[in-house]
Amino acid sequence: MSLHDEKAAALAEVLAATGEDTGVAVGDLVVLQQEFANAGKSAEDIGPVFGKMAKTLQGGSADDTIKKLGINLEELKKKTPAEQFRTLGAAINAVQDPSQKAAASMEIFGRSGADLLSLFSSDGFGEAAAQVGSQAQILAKDAALFDDVGDKLALTGMKVRGFWVGVAEKV
Repeated sequence: MSLHDEKAAALAEVLAATGEDTGVAVGDLVVLQQEFANAGKSAEDIGPVFGKMAKTLQGGSADDTIKKLGINLEELKKKTPAEQFRTLGAAINAVQDPSQKAAASMEIFGRSGADLLSLFSSDGFGEAAAQVGSQAQILAKDAALFDDVGDKLALTGMKVRGFWVGVAEKV
């Protein structure tokens, strides 16, 4: 397996794990990673941001804020996590008063909410999808395969190490 293939397998494995943790589909995660990168954010921020958003939506701590943003809470809960994020981001970005915008974002996304304002204002949602092109669909389709290959490669490395430990014991 080439270095390029190993990197693709590692990326797909990370995406699959993040998808399992957040409920976000792998194809959406590829686009979200690009959105975060375009706004100067790290891909590692996706998991905690989506975790906080899910906790907020399920716990009801920001219900009034979400309603003030003009979002139907029951309809929002029916959407995928990526759609929820984009819906909330667009609504927060539409708030004119900067302090109210920051407060709404922080109430929904916690401390990281203020850092997300640049992502919400960048119009990066459509741009990121165009930048990643068909990669999102390919990785979404093959993520489980890449994850399985990555797991098997890791197991192979462990077996090779065990072989050499056995050889060293005989020496």
